[in-house]
Amino acid sequence: MATVFVFNNVGGGDWNTSANWTPNGVPAAGDTAQITSGGTYTVSTTQNETIVILETAKSVTLAIGSHTTFDVTSGTGPGANAGAITVANGATIELGGTFLNSGSIALNATTSNTPAAIVARQRFRVPDSRAGA
Repeated sequence: MATVFVFNNVGGGDWNTSANWTPNGVPAAGDTAQITSGGTYTVSTTQNETIVILETAKSVTLAIGSHTTFDVTSGTGPGANAGAITVANGATIELGGTFLNSGSIALNATTSNTPAAIVARQRFRVPDSRAGA
């Protein structure tokens, strides 16, 4: 059964720490992850992750560690990525469905031998912030 997990540690921390999520547990394939609690903080992962939907708040950073794959199979659902996503050296973020992005996604590859990558399987949209657009 799919579950909606909300990151509750406004001090930031490890994606894979069960106590950082409400309900207690770690989002997995079929689940929604919302990193939307107030505050400025970073959520880090150094493991491969697969979830259905990802939503982030404006002041939040999701840091995807080196040589991992972070797979969002159905985009942002009714929300958006309003925060920052950093993709480390050799890591990949795979985006399925519609992924609304009003925040940022930074590819932080440090060498050409292990580049970071974005794989958009369907629709990736960056809203136009120009007045009247």
